[in-house]
Amino acid sequence: MCRGGDRRCLLWFAGFLSGKYERSSIPKGSRFDVIPGHADIYFTDQKFAIVERLRQKSAETGHSMVRLAMGWVLQKQDITSVLVGASQLGHLGNGIEALEMDFPDEWVREMDGWGVGDEGSD
Repeated sequence: MCRGGDRRCLLWFAGFLSGKYERSSIPKGSRFDVIPGHADIYFTDQKFAIVERLRQKSAETGHSMVRLAMGWVLQKQDITSVLVGASQLGHLGNGIEALEMDFPDEWVREMDGWGVGDEGSD
């Protein structure tokens, strides 16, 4: 949900930012295996570039890619709620840890520059 009903800040990533997807292989039983039509929305050069930057930030900070992505979303004042599709207990744990983690302003500014939300992510 976004303040003022602005749909542009409603981001759907369907697990894509977890880093488990590659251009050439989709894990069996994953969301993009079960609903392959959604892959076209996410499997773009820009989105894979964002995943790679997130992977680098994860290695730099020691935080998982999922936690960093969720932590960034939780820092956005225009986003009033975050929905986590949890099929496993660990998914909820990532959300709680993202909520509780220290997320420096410089990380927010850096990740803002990656283009998340551009090119039809919403």
